[in-house]
Amino acid sequence: MTTDEAIAQLKQYCPKLFRHGLRPFKINIKQDLIDAGIPEDVVKATMEVITTSRRYLEACRAGHARYDISGRRDGLVTWEQCRQADNRLLDLRLRERDQMRQRRMNHNNAPRGDPQECRASMKQTGAILSR
Repeated sequence: MTTDEAIAQLKQYCPKLFRHGLRPFKINIKQDLIDAGIPEDVVKATMEVITTSRRYLEACRAGHARYDISGRRDGLVTWEQCRQADNRLLDLRLRERDQMRQRRMNHNNAPRGDPQECRASMKQTGAILSR
């Protein structure tokens, strides 16, 4: 599930929470969502995707407001919470960098066909017009 899909799923139950985009959630909002009648499995799955996403972590800046399920301010992001979000962002970026390197390495090490055979095959299929 993507971040946008998770947001769309939660938005069905509490649209005011996302009225102004993705913003930091109040502490213990999961229980509020469950108490509001949202199935626990939906809450767990969507909150896991959202709160570990780059967009959410970037929104967690010290001093910024946190929001409850009604879209009202409920607390602030502390310096410690901001530091934790920055550490998670760094981990995320490092994982993405490593994945990109691995894909690049896999691409560079992919077996290459014989150029003559490739050209002959393309002529046969009409991909290359004969001169």
